[in-house]
Amino acid sequence: MKKNAIRVLHGPLETANQMGTLVKGLNCHGVHGRSVNLIKSYLNYEDPYRLEKLWRPGATQQEILAFLKNECMDQFDIFNYHSGYRTFTHGYADVQLLKSEEKPLIIHHWGSEVRVLETALQTNPYAVVKGSFSAGHIDNMLKLLSKNIRYCVVQDMEIYQYVKDYYENIFVVPVMIDLGDYEMDARESDNDRMLIVHAPTDTKIKGTQAIVEVMAQLKDEFAFDFKLIKGYSHTEAKKLYKQADLVIDQLHLGIYGMVSIEAMAMGKPVVCYMSDFMLDHYPDDVPVINANADTLRDVMKTVLRNKDALPDIGKKSRKYVEERHDMLKNSLEVKRIYEQMLS
Repeated sequence: MKKNAIRVLHGPLETANQMGTLVKGLNCHGVHGRSVNLIKSYLNYEDPYRLEKLWRPGATQQEILAFLKNECMDQFDIFNYHSGYRTFTHGYADVQLLKSEEKPLIIHHWGSEVRVLETALQTNPYAVVKGSFSAGHIDNMLKLLSKNIRYCVVQDMEIYQYVKDYYENIFVVPVMIDLGDYEMDARESDNDRMLIVHAPTDTKIKGTQAIVEVMAQLKDEFAFDFKLIKGYSHTEAKKLYKQADLVIDQLHLGIYGMVSIEAMAMGKPVVCYMSDFMLDHYPDDVPVINANADTLRDVMKTVLRNKDALPDIGKKSRKYVEERHDMLKNSLEVKRIYEQMLS
C-alpha cells in the first residue's frame, strides 16, 4: 500500500458486480480498497479484494460492532456502503457507531432498494418494482441513512429521483466494467441461425414472460434460435453472451442495465426499454435498440428483417461502453469524491 493512500472499506452487499469492480478500479488508482460481501449469490462474482479477516459466522451485533471498532476504525479512512436495505448490522447500529466516531461515510444506491412505484410511474409508464419494500419503509430507511451519511452516489438520473430529497451531497457516476475482461467480438457470426439470448435475473423486472411470448410468435415467421440464460454463474453467463448475435435485456425499468453493458462491451447489439425521461439524460448516440412490452414484436420484426445492420450497431456499442462505462474512468471519479470528503 502506498504511503498516504486513501483507505476505504466497502460493503456489505454486492450488486451486479459493481462493488467488486469499483474496488478493483480504485486500487488501480492507488486507493487501498477492501470489500465485505455478506450475501453470496449464484452469480458467484469474483472478489479479489475482499477483507481477509472478518467476524465469525453467526456473530452477534455487539461482536460485529466491536470488530468494526477494533479492527477497522483505524485501518480505514472512509466507509463506503453499498445498497442500504441493510448494513453490517441490523438497525444501522454500525452506521451510527461510525458516525459517532466521525468517520467519513458514503453510500452507493443501486436500484431496487430505493425504487418507489408511484415515483417511477411519473416518468416511466411501464415501471415495475420488485415490491420487497413499501414506500413507507423506503422513506424510513432513507431518512435513517441520510441522517448519518452525507454523501451518496447513484448510477443515473433514474435512481437520483428516489434519493434527491434525502442526501446532502449526491453524485452521479455511471456503472462500470473492467473492459479488459470483455473482448470485442469482431468476427463474423458462425451461427447458422441467428442466436438471440435473454438473461432473466428477475423475470418480473425484465419482462421475461412478454419476451418469451413474442419470440415464440416470431418463430413461425423467422428462422432464429432463442435461449434463456438463467441460473448460470457470472463467468458462465458471459461466455453465453459472447456466442449470441443479439441480447434482449429488459422491458420495464426504462434504463439499460449491466446485462446490456456487458453485451455491448463484447460488440453485441442490445434490445432494451429506455424511457423518454432517461433518453433525455443519455447521450444522443446511445446505440441500444429501444423496445417496450407493447412495441417488442414490431421492433424484433424490424431487427430480424435487417440483420445486416447489427454488426455496425455492435461496433458502436463497444465504443459507447468504452466512453461511458470504463472502470478506470469511473472509479477515478469516485476517488475524487473521496478526496472531497477528506478535504
